[in-house]
Amino acid sequence: MESKPCKTFNLTYCISRELPGPCQPGRRKDASMARGGRAAGVSMAHLLGIALVVLVVAAMAQVARGGGGGHDYGMALSKSILYFEAQRSGVLPGSQRITWRANSGLADGKANGVDLVGGYYDAGDNVKFGLPMAFTVTMMAWSVIEYGEEMAAAGELGHAVEAIKWGTDYFAKAHPEPNVLYAEVGDGDSDHNCWQRPEDMTTSRQAYRLDPQNPGSDLAGETAAAMAAASLVFRSSNPGYADQLLQHSKQLFDFADKYRGRYDNSITVARNYYGSFSGYGDELLWASAWLYQASDDRRYLDYLANNADALGGTGWSINQFGWDVKYPGVQILAAKFLLQGKAGEHAGILQGYRRKADFFACSCLGKDAADNVGRTPGGMLYHQRWNNIQFVTSASFLLAVYSDHLAGGAVRCSGGGGAVAGAAELLAFAKSQVDYILGSNPRGTSYMVGYGAVYPRQAHHRGSSIASIRASPSFVSCREGYASWYGRRGGNPNLLDGAVVGGPDEHDDFADERNNYEQTEAATYNNAPLMGILARLAAGHGARARGRLGQSLQHGIAANHTSLPHGANHQHASPVEIEQKATASWEKDGRTYHRYAVTVSNRSPAGGKTVEELHIGIGKLYGPVWGLEKAARYGYVLPSWTPSLPAGESAAFVYVHAAPPADVWVTGYKLVYMSREVYGDRSAEDEKKRYCRRTGTRRQIDQIKGEEEEEELLSIQFRRGGGIYNDGKAEDRRAMASRGGAAASSSMANLLGVALVLAATAQTSARGGGGGGRHDYRMALSKSILYFEAQRSGVLPGNQRIAWRANSGLADGKANGVDLVGGYYDAGDNVKFGFPMAFTVTMMAWSVLEYGKQMAAAGELGHAMDAVRWGADYFVKAHPAPNVLYGEVGDGDSDHVCWQRPEDMTTSRQAYRLDPQHPGSDLAGETAAALAAASLVFRSSNPGYANQLLQHSKQLFDFADKYRGKYDDSMPVAKKFYGSFSGYGDELLWASAWLYQATDNRRYLDYLANNGDALGGTGWATNEFGWDVKYPGVQVLAAKFLLQGKAGPHAAVLRRYQRNADVFACSCLGKGGGGGNVGRTPGGLMYHQGWNNLQFVTGASFLLAVYADHLTAAGATVVRCQAGPAARASELVALAKSQVDYILGSNPRGMSYMVGYGERYPRRAHHRGASIVSIRANPSFVSCKDGYANWFGRAGSNPNLLDGAVVGGPDGRDGFADERNNYQQTEVATYNNAPLMGVLARLAGGGRGGLAEAAIKRPDNQTLLPPLAAAASPVEITQLNATASWKKDGRTYSRYAATVSNRSPAGGKTVEELHIGIGKPHGPVWGLEKAARYGYVLPSSLAAGESAAFAYVVRGRAAAPPADVWVIGYKLV
Repeated sequence: MESKPCKTFNLTYCISRELPGPCQPGRRKDASMARGGRAAGVSMAHLLGIALVVLVVAAMAQVARGGGGGHDYGMALSKSILYFEAQRSGVLPGSQRITWRANSGLADGKANGVDLVGGYYDAGDNVKFGLPMAFTVTMMAWSVIEYGEEMAAAGELGHAVEAIKWGTDYFAKAHPEPNVLYAEVGDGDSDHNCWQRPEDMTTSRQAYRLDPQNPGSDLAGETAAAMAAASLVFRSSNPGYADQLLQHSKQLFDFADKYRGRYDNSITVARNYYGSFSGYGDELLWASAWLYQASDDRRYLDYLANNADALGGTGWSINQFGWDVKYPGVQILAAKFLLQGKAGEHAGILQGYRRKADFFACSCLGKDAADNVGRTPGGMLYHQRWNNIQFVTSASFLLAVYSDHLAGGAVRCSGGGGAVAGAAELLAFAKSQVDYILGSNPRGTSYMVGYGAVYPRQAHHRGSSIASIRASPSFVSCREGYASWYGRRGGNPNLLDGAVVGGPDEHDDFADERNNYEQTEAATYNNAPLMGILARLAAGHGARARGRLGQSLQHGIAANHTSLPHGANHQHASPVEIEQKATASWEKDGRTYHRYAVTVSNRSPAGGKTVEELHIGIGKLYGPVWGLEKAARYGYVLPSWTPSLPAGESAAFVYVHAAPPADVWVTGYKLVYMSREVYGDRSAEDEKKRYCRRTGTRRQIDQIKGEEEEEELLSIQFRRGGGIYNDGKAEDRRAMASRGGAAASSSMANLLGVALVLAATAQTSARGGGGGGRHDYRMALSKSILYFEAQRSGVLPGNQRIAWRANSGLADGKANGVDLVGGYYDAGDNVKFGFPMAFTVTMMAWSVLEYGKQMAAAGELGHAMDAVRWGADYFVKAHPAPNVLYGEVGDGDSDHVCWQRPEDMTTSRQAYRLDPQHPGSDLAGETAAALAAASLVFRSSNPGYANQLLQHSKQLFDFADKYRGKYDDSMPVAKKFYGSFSGYGDELLWASAWLYQATDNRRYLDYLANNGDALGGTGWATNEFGWDVKYPGVQVLAAKFLLQGKAGPHAAVLRRYQRNADVFACSCLGKGGGGGNVGRTPGGLMYHQGWNNLQFVTGASFLLAVYADHLTAAGATVVRCQAGPAARASELVALAKSQVDYILGSNPRGMSYMVGYGERYPRRAHHRGASIVSIRANPSFVSCKDGYANWFGRAGSNPNLLDGAVVGGPDGRDGFADERNNYQQTEVATYNNAPLMGVLARLAGGGRGGLAEAAIKRPDNQTLLPPLAAAASPVEITQLNATASWKKDGRTYSRYAATVSNRSPAGGKTVEELHIGIGKPHGPVWGLEKAARYGYVLPSSLAAGESAAFAYVVRGRAAAPPADVWVIGYKLV
């Protein structure tokens, strides 16, 4: 459950009645709507005309659309009740059927001295919110009271009663005194920043209570209603328990009535999640009605009648019923009393209640004269996007109950053409809504998890989405939950059986994604009323015997209640069927690989519906897929040459991996008829012929034999496209793709043959030096340096070029009495981690020292020196005393559960420090190295600053050496993020080497030599170099001193260092021997690990280039390797170049892994600042939750270009998924770029070009990035003044027109998939389409120089200003 939006009443009017333009045919649009003049105006007129036609067609389709009666309501009933077992908190009973759950919340209430163990979690989180839980129990009890005998006939009454008792037992505990009620356990804010199983909970379990000083009439009243209704359920089977519940109910009602107030004013933490927007009047009436039903005490009927007007019961006409608004429920209960002859002297008032009940029914049926509930094109009642189905299930239940109590009567409606609605009509309509939920809808999707063939697989639910604690008992932290489970692709590991999710939007669209909580989150109050109507439908759809109503249920609670039935399944059947089988197996590198063939078929009868927009999910897949295309958001779709499946036809696809078959399922589809209605003048037969021509089969390819080719198929991932498949003979696709027979075999063989040819082509391209010298290394160098400006913290300078960033972290260090403003954020988050930041500065400085002259020639030396100084200035601040170093600002745990721009930061900014009592030799040593290297950069241009840096470096080295220890032992908050796994020996040697280079002081050379063995410099031969492991860097520096003749008496020791430098180089070249070579991907990339592998590639490439240049300068042109011949220095440079070329796009995917470089590069980097609209474009505050909700999971490119950033890169098979939640591959880091800028400068110089460390001077005329203008967005939005205004209900509505233009020059790029955000529109939007997740999309592309127009409506008390309108993302092609 995520934060709930405020609710308003009677919002179901048709705004089109008041619009003086688009809703009324024949009205002209203002010509000013289009900045292009007349043509755009005509375009808008056409657009509106089309919209009207579409509305008419949709209305016609709704009439024709059936739902059938083919649903298994008994099965659905069983599942709807089963779901509550997944929501249980406390000690689970022995009869628990949801076995992936375990005990949780066992200390709830302990801190308050009360036992609050038990109850229900409300939705997808781990908070026990009292208001929705009480409503849930009330509705479950009402369902049993009305339809308990039907539940008993289905074998489910026992389970239903258990579900009620689980809630009432909790409420009895939560009400320890007459005027005290515990209303909530847990905190929504802390819970929503955490993704954990309930069994692992580490979030707040504070309990919040109501009492006379902190009243809550709404919550106390709803709990009184729940206990009263539940007392009726147990009246016959357990009268003692029923009396206990009734006593609680009476006390709670008196408390609610005597001490009046809204509970969310007393418990403000609940307001953002379950605010009582309707007040408490409805709950007081609701409680009195249930107490009258439970006790027959006239006092409660008198209350219901005497307060009808004052508390709104006979005044409010409401067409929404749910956990907040109870008026329709009260009104139907009152009507029930009236119909049962129990009104007494209050018949007149109860007649007033009944009129409101009639209004509710008529509004749902669309027969009210003024205010009808909206409908989707598919016929579902529609109130709001966020969990709309809660109102559908509750309305359906009320309609069924009212229908049964009318007993053949009718309701009077005010609308024309249907002034009377019979009881049967109410029930039929309720049934249609239930059928929609179960799958009779345009998508053919069941919105009950586990029911039907197509249902949500990624429900927004913590427990369901994380591996069961029974299967994986390892603790899952808040951050790990978000990192490893929340954003993972594929279905939830645990089936949330029976849960009803939030459901589709107003267009019947639904995106089955875990981060789409508005649609995929389930809730107890969705299911509670549904179990009643399902029981009613399971017993038949005809008139219900009046004598069965309100029976005592004494025979109903069966001792032998059944479990979920097995065997024949009569659910709404999907026409789409998937079959898969293994077709081949082979061995490679000790592993067994399998090739699986899959057919997907449309089982509709001949002449039946065609399947379109078929989306397929594939889970647990570890290899490539052929025959499908990657969907825009997730999963796969049929390829472009096979866009649909006519009735009776099949399509095939293939995948390979070293595992059992992957999970393959249907995510969604549409069913359409291929008829004249769709194709106009073309007949269905004509269309079938055209379809067969369009999908003509592929060229026959000779069958490939042997396992070598199959292994090549495994090893290569390639880009799929339609071209090669569309080339060749036009054969009958249906014959080839049909299930069984030689034709299908031939089709599969052809598919595999094509895959092998493409794989071989990709391999040749990737390994043949693709890219060669074609890359613009100067451009890449410029971008690699520019990226650091996006990572700046503090007050940004006037020459800041990344314009979407602004000042941030301006209070850093203030709480510690030190100025820590400045420095760099390390990667995609907002923490300043000292360890990787110091390594970044060291590598930037080293890059400048080695290749500063080449940078100067490219016009980038000034920018590079600025980047070095931004870090060095921060470290000077962070070292306020000789033996004190601040090592981190911010907390990785709190930051990683928050998705905010750095400018909006609300997370912890605690500063952590090292001192003699808290040593950190590794971090202090790395910072000493950074400042020593930086002092060399500024030695000529700013000697005073250089001396300052050198003094800090010497003090830090002495601190590191004297007070030894690992920094992450002193600062454990850093251990999970940047733990010092290699220890501190390498950093002490690294710092001494840099101090010797900076000072020529033999003391530091002596240290390097004398500690070579003890600290591992001459002992460790490693092939990994990065922010943790510095040994190869130390060894290359020591070899450099040796080659330069600066070894003195330590030449022998430095030769041992050099031998380890040789091992590093040979290992990278694949000549290391003894199994110590660096791995390679099939495309030739050096490979260490799946998480940010490119950090090691850029680090190694730089070291290889530097070592080669110093070997060459000394005339020692070879490196001795254990395996194979000696390696020449030129081989080292060639390997470094090949790795850089791979990063820039010479790889099997043809993708640049530097953002902004090349045509294809990552668009969804895992980076908070880049992924959220710039604060300069939209200054509205973005909270942690808003960031995750609206930006982290959004479709489309990041709104801000993270120019020059190098992402984590591909996996061991050259595979890469450009998804924001794929942080292992798409997160960027400063230490990826820092060494890369050096080797790029080396390559941009066209050769060695001389070393630049002697006298570097900062140039005054540094250049900008050569083509930086390309970084500016070509998309421009212009809003015009309001084109019309009108008043309704005291509010002013205004219509605004806007144009969106592609400002690319003539012949330039076309804008596609343009997503536009519109803040707070209060009516329809014309000219744009609703996007699948949020925002709007332009229905067509925009060629260079073209514009499109759209319009929207806003409202206000006075003249409403225009809405915020911005570009979310787009593609340039």
